[in-house]
Amino acid sequence: MRFACKTIFFFVISLLLLTMVSADEINPNEISYEAPTLTTVIYKKVNENKFYCTENTACLENAALKQLYMERGGVPIWFNNAGNMTEEVSRVIKIFKNSYKQGLNPNDFHIHELISLSNQFINADDLSNLQLQQKLDFEFLMSDAYITYSKEIQMGRINPKKIYPDWGVSRSYVDVILQFKKAIENGDKLAENLNTIEPTNFQYVKLKEQLQHYLSIAINGGWQNIDKGHTLKIGSQGNRVAHLRSRLALTGELVNNTGDLKYDEGLKEAVLLFQKEFNLKQTGTVESTTLAALNIPVETRLKQIAINLDRSRWLPKKLSNNFVWVNIPSYSLQIYSGNNVELAMPVIVGQDGENKTCVVTSSINALGINPYWGIPRRIATREYLAKVQKDPEYLIKHKIRVYQGNVEVDQSTINWSQYTVRTFPYYLRQDSGVGNALGHLKFIFSNTCGIYLHDTARRDLFNKVSRSMSHGCIRVGKPTELASYLLESNATWTPEKLSDSIKSGKHKWLSLNKPIDLYIVYLTAATDSNGVFHFYKDIYGADQINFKVYIPKAEVKEN
Repeated sequence: MRFACKTIFFFVISLLLLTMVSADEINPNEISYEAPTLTTVIYKKVNENKFYCTENTACLENAALKQLYMERGGVPIWFNNAGNMTEEVSRVIKIFKNSYKQGLNPNDFHIHELISLSNQFINADDLSNLQLQQKLDFEFLMSDAYITYSKEIQMGRINPKKIYPDWGVSRSYVDVILQFKKAIENGDKLAENLNTIEPTNFQYVKLKEQLQHYLSIAINGGWQNIDKGHTLKIGSQGNRVAHLRSRLALTGELVNNTGDLKYDEGLKEAVLLFQKEFNLKQTGTVESTTLAALNIPVETRLKQIAINLDRSRWLPKKLSNNFVWVNIPSYSLQIYSGNNVELAMPVIVGQDGENKTCVVTSSINALGINPYWGIPRRIATREYLAKVQKDPEYLIKHKIRVYQGNVEVDQSTINWSQYTVRTFPYYLRQDSGVGNALGHLKFIFSNTCGIYLHDTARRDLFNKVSRSMSHGCIRVGKPTELASYLLESNATWTPEKLSDSIKSGKHKWLSLNKPIDLYIVYLTAATDSNGVFHFYKDIYGADQINFKVYIPKAEVKEN
């Protein structure tokens, strides 16, 4: 037994010594070990169910990032094969940093995290696997910021479906992932792509100019409030006049600020220009209403400009050469041909609430002469039902017929009192001719809201300053001139023939040989057809949303 134990002991010792000797003879280069790479960890990360850009930062564009990196097999975008940052990184981060100049917020693009991480890479002595996690974080943050910036600069920070769910809004769509991939394929033209996708429509360009101007004022401290007091006018003197001069010099209405304490003709002209820009009664004096407008903080005006710049991104990047432009808050319609305004007129737009006029990008392709008015159910049940219940002859007096399906119903057989808004079974249609709510002309364009442009029997309403009073459709101030312009491509339809057709009282549809693009917009800050920049009343309260504007500190100089 003792001999057996000794034998086993010596055998184990011998085996151990043999193993140690063999280990010394093994070539380390022959060991098979595959260290994790950035590509492998990226691919693993995007396959996680709960995908975050970093441990503490949720991506804004999770689905897009997953799609992008799955297609790439996890290959990084912002690091080269040697594991170093690409040259594009610094150029793209600079665009993110200066995005406030486009009315965007650098904080939406992880700017602080990206700068911090990129500085770590620049200053590090060793970019080995010890920094693999930081590279992973940077890669996702950078791509997430890139996609977010691409969306916001082209389609806006505001998603109208979320922010304005009860308001019909057309918004242009851009495939930013396709743009991203093409920029990579074209030799890493990532910064160049971001610099070329920005909108170029004329209102965007004008609003961006105003944004730079008001940003400069805000960065340098804004303007001083003018104290309340007596109306300032020709002959007024004192510090309030000096403050008024300074205020108007900042925003450009007063070209030469002499610092004079006396209210003179030059200052009056500057006040008149200010009142014109803000759609105030042009008196040339500073009474309470004008004073209140002057004292609105620069930050408020800057936010208004930035929001409208954002809404102008709902339009196509570039507008067509010939188009109809309707701005809801300015109650105006213009037809542009290139940079020239061919025709301009006042309009009446929808009331706030359920009757808002929709924001639309479309084209006018037809018009109706002496049109019928098919009364929308919402109007029929909420307005006309009550009227006919009060006066059974009301519909007959206004030449409104009643239909059930396609069959006209004898109104004398209807017991109106038995119906409610929900149970109302009829369709109402007003005959064409004198008194028709649509007037003599109706202009048709495709849209999801069921609205159109049209004439009106109430011509007196165009004399009002505030013209938000329709059910959503747009009543035009010069319908015959508009129709004549649109029919220029229909050679046989001269203004005389159009006039005769209207006088005939007969209902007729006409397709335009050359449809014209139509843009119905909502801009409370915009340049008018004369090139004058205006602030308009926010009739739908669309500016009253949470929209942070980034204003850098004065001592920080941006490149």
